[in-house]
Amino acid sequence: MCLMIATFVFFVRGGVWVTERYMDTFNAINGWVFVTILVLLFLSVFPRLRLYTGLGIYYATTVWGVLFWFFCLWVTYQFWGFFGILIGLILAGIGIFATATLAILTSGQYFATFVMVLNLAMIFGVRMLGYWIATKHKETEAEVSLNA
Repeated sequence: MCLMIATFVFFVRGGVWVTERYMDTFNAINGWVFVTILVLLFLSVFPRLRLYTGLGIYYATTVWGVLFWFFCLWVTYQFWGFFGILIGLILAGIGIFATATLAILTSGQYFATFVMVLNLAMIFGVRMLGYWIATKHKETEAEVSLNA
């Protein structure tokens, strides 16, 4: 039991340390993910590419979500400390988004709370858009003959 607790503390402290240490790198990666999503959205105009662009958008939002999760971990640690992270991670790991939002809200930073909620909504919205684009893929005659 003590080993499990020590491992948990090690991973939480390590995650916060990595986020603090590499925040600039995370921001650069976030920018590249955003540009990649925009390029893929423009390439979705071509029906033959929609499967690939849709899946690319879908997977890019996974990277975006992981970066946002680390940011929420850092925010929760800054405002509520280890106890807030514990509460967030008990909720299947995804509760860290809620605890970060509540931590910012209770500190009186209402615009930052709005931005956090908007960012989370954008991640899921763009992810659903990528899935929708992938389902609108039009097969060419060559692909139809190969599948038959």
